Amino acid sequence: MTVQFTLQPPEVTKRLRKEFDHKRLNRVFVLWLYRTGRLNPYSHEIDLIRASRGRAPSNFDVHHIVPLSGGGLNKFSNMCLIERSLHKFINKKCFDPALKNIKVGETVTINVPDFPRVALRREYNGWIDKTLQQTKNANRFYAFLRRP
Repeated sequence: MTVQFTLQPPEVTKRLRKEFDHKRLNRVFVLWLYRTGRLNPYSHEIDLIRASRGRAPSNFDVHHIVPLSGGGLNKFSNMCLIERSLHKFINKKCFDPALKNIKVGETVTINVPDFPRVALRREYNGWIDKTLQQTKNANRFYAFLRRP
């Protein structure tokens, strides 16, 4: 999947982040996933008790598919629950290099997997390996992914 990332002015990103935090949309999203049964197939790997209280399971984050700073919105269609190590990988190896030296209003295309509502890192190990083949310090980066 390709993401069209158009760098937003910092004040727009700040407003959207504040809305996300103030309305506790991450909690609302996790509760929605729990109540609609979307977490059930992962019940052996995800702490459903935390999810039933609206908290992201341990080692998981709510991820904006198109980041707020790139024109993404605080809508469920733009969110997924993603394992923290995979989230780190996407930010460090997909978004950060593509956004180096980009200016407000400029658009870049970034290739990322088409994530389902819940994404586990083990499901994307092949993609991670392929991406890391282009990296000099792949072993160091794997160690970075394993850190909490």
